[in-house]
Amino acid sequence: MDPGTAVAVVSLGIQCCQGIVGYYRSFREQDKVVSRTTACVDNLHGILVALRGMINPPGPQLNNNVLALVIKSIASCEGPVNDLKAELDKFGTNTPQATPKNKAHELVMKALYPFKESTLTKLREIVQDVRGNLSLAIETVGLDTQSRVLDSLDGLTLNFDAMRTDRNSLAGDIQNISTAISGVGDNISNVSRTVDDSRTIITGLSTSAQNIQQSINTAEQRREDAQTDQIYSSVVDWLRPIDFMPDHRAARKRHEPETGNWFLEGRPYEAWKTIPGSFLWLNGNPGCGKTILASAIIEDLARYVKSQPNSTALSFYFSFTDSQKQEYVSFLRTLLAQLCVSRRQIFPCLRDLFKAYEPLAAPVDELDECLKLVMKDFANVYLVIDALDECRNETGRGDWEDMLHWLDSLSSLNMANLHTLVTSRNEPELQNLFLPLEGSSAHWPSLTITQRSNSGDVRTYVTNQIEKDWRLKRLDSTTKEEIRCTLTNGAEGM
Repeated sequence: MDPGTAVAVVSLGIQCCQGIVGYYRSFREQDKVVSRTTACVDNLHGILVALRGMINPPGPQLNNNVLALVIKSIASCEGPVNDLKAELDKFGTNTPQATPKNKAHELVMKALYPFKESTLTKLREIVQDVRGNLSLAIETVGLDTQSRVLDSLDGLTLNFDAMRTDRNSLAGDIQNISTAISGVGDNISNVSRTVDDSRTIITGLSTSAQNIQQSINTAEQRREDAQTDQIYSSVVDWLRPIDFMPDHRAARKRHEPETGNWFLEGRPYEAWKTIPGSFLWLNGNPGCGKTILASAIIEDLARYVKSQPNSTALSFYFSFTDSQKQEYVSFLRTLLAQLCVSRRQIFPCLRDLFKAYEPLAAPVDELDECLKLVMKDFANVYLVIDALDECRNETGRGDWEDMLHWLDSLSSLNMANLHTLVTSRNEPELQNLFLPLEGSSAHWPSLTITQRSNSGDVRTYVTNQIEKDWRLKRLDSTTKEEIRCTLTNGAEGM
């Protein structure tokens, strides 16, 4: 390839970069992927502009060998540059119109060819290919320039030696000495200017090389971050965790302000949060407010763990009404996903399971082993399991025995960092099943929610309902108090 063709290839690359960057920047509402791609193409544009200045026309700082190497590197970029031109041609001439940002608009934009993920990925790959082909040429230009400067300095040293010899040989002729000294002064001035110019060139080349390397490092880091995010999303999606937020929001909606404080401010709860390996079973009749209290505990723990180094809070709502929320395997998958989200990372054992079984589901025993291994990586894990008795299906068993076996296995592992709180109905079968667990717990193994313990919550709830009902709020204070007392004293649940 001759120098003229090389200049044409570089100029085409510059035009393509300008077209792509201009197209994307005309669309103001860019997401992170589009912005990253635009920055990557813009960095390549800067490199090509600098390179064209070196070869058009070839500067005196480039000898024939270096120029040939640069042209050879540019020739290897001709294919990728044409690929870049082909991608730009597919964009068309219409610039996308800015519209209010919403989900439908995002879907429409992502369906357009320039905004497809595959298009953005291909552009970044082409840019990376061009930049890799040019890296050796850029480094060679820098080294050649430094070598030429050093050669110039060696030549200057020889000139100084020659001038000293001439000055000694003309010692007898004052006029000649004066003339020689004057000439030496001029030469010194020229040398000084040459050295200053050389330093300026070296500084400029060094700065350009640093900027190019910084751009390459930034692009590489962004690529690695994007790969990490993709792996993280893929693993969490593969786990298929249960979204318990609808259950949690429903419980919080039924929660009245200040209800549950009798438990959150009590000694059993404070002891459970601080004693290593603690276990607490909250039980009571249907409707006594166990799930509402569990939601308040989950909210309190979410705030509490923020002040505790390397700590996290996990939760799971079992439910009679949803078969997936009765499954032991759903319980394991959901807790693993919550642990990943708490640190925004994929743990090694989970990554191994993903590589080994995806797209199929991992075996339950391996999920169990991985979950226990990951929990040990935290200083404290606070686990809240609501409505344990509801993991039974219509046959009365379901995954009930698996869950009880899992809870029993925790006591044998002696996990001092794990604090487990379970809510369920107070049934004879449950009492018998929990007896072994109670024997291994340090303090406060169980607590029954009675009419007396939550009477304050019932009274608060009744008072708020009276004030919300336009008919009841018009009653006199004596009648209101009679209603409050009657409902509070006679309540067996909420």
